Amino acid sequence: MKDFSPILIVFGLTAVLIIGFLFFAKGGGSYNPQAEYASVEEILVEPTHHDFGTISMAKGKVETEFKLKNTSEKPLKIRQLQTSCMCTEAVMRIGDKESPVFGMHANPTWLEDFPAQTEATIKVVFDPAAHGPGGVGKIERVVQVLFAEPENGVKEMHLSAEVTS
Repeated sequence: MKDFSPILIVFGLTAVLIIGFLFFAKGGGSYNPQAEYASVEEILVEPTHHDFGTISMAKGKVETEFKLKNTSEKPLKIRQLQTSCMCTEAVMRIGDKESPVFGMHANPTWLEDFPAQTEATIKVVFDPAAHGPGGVGKIERVVQVLFAEPENGVKEMHLSAEVTS
């Protein structure tokens, strides 16, 4: 009697590969690189700059919010947020979905849809004491939203302050 085990294994693996290919080719996966995405230029940011004015290290962290709106009829795919300094953290909320905390080095991937005609909020926290006693004076920081689709798209928000001890 012949052993058909190797033939059945090859047949089974082939079937799984074909089914998987068809599933993703039809858009069954959550990420579809062939989908049409909005242009980053269609994302409105308000405000684009926030000045905290004069802030004291002794009084602790300060925060602000930026609003983003996808004004197009197409979605975008957000990859992550980044900040220009470890003293600054950002969290994004789209509907009921909230991102992890992002910073200069804390940059987990957060592959999330930003649907058409939707608003999002980015809460930014700045810690004026993060640089110690030498961190007084004028500061400028940047928060970036990095998009997976359109590939390499970026939107920036800017912060400034005069830090006192």
